[in-house]
Amino acid sequence: MNFFYSAMAGLVIAAALICLWLWLALHPVLKRSRGAHPRLLAWVPLQVSLVVLALGLMVYSPRYAFLLAGFPPILLLDALHLTHLAGFLAQVARVALPVGFAVLVLCLVWRPLRIVATGATLAAVGLTAFFAGERISAMEMCSKAVALGSDDLQRASLGWSIANRSGGPSHSNIHALMQTDAQRYGWSYHQMGWYKLPEDVVATVDGQVLACESPT
Repeated sequence: MNFFYSAMAGLVIAAALICLWLWLALHPVLKRSRGAHPRLLAWVPLQVSLVVLALGLMVYSPRYAFLLAGFPPILLLDALHLTHLAGFLAQVARVALPVGFAVLVLCLVWRPLRIVATGATLAAVGLTAFFAGERISAMEMCSKAVALGSDDLQRASLGWSIANRSGGPSHSNIHALMQTDAQRYGWSYHQMGWYKLPEDVVATVDGQVLACESPT
């Protein structure tokens, strides 16, 4: 019974937080429709939700993307599952953060863009991080595959890997698969390297074959 009441209280709190965020996001739109002029900061929640929705649809299912857009702070809980990827995320951040800073400066300097500064900056960081991460992960996989004696591999997209973070040696669907003459390997974003797959593991990859060029 205590579990039931705790679950109900959690649902009520979650619903209240989502309603509060949606009110904050839609309030400036309603004020604008009545002829008022909301402050620039009033548009921040709406811009955050729209960017989270757009980026979420690139990675997650539509249902989860709309849930994230309804209450973007959920992403903070999601980020806790990525702390073990600090090395990879640092490489991505070195590319994405300067782009986001440049967009922010542009929006602040050019007055007509100030109203969308938050959304434009988040979108620039998010899109740059996504595509830079895709490129960086493919390059890392290839360089380390070549070092192990293979010139091709099968790789899932970074979006799939983000949405399916459990891809590992105990799961049939993994991030990437590479095979040499004597051994199969799976890819670990935690180690940013290949690990040996046990012979009894049936591993599949939801992705395409990537040809790697050996250094000359």
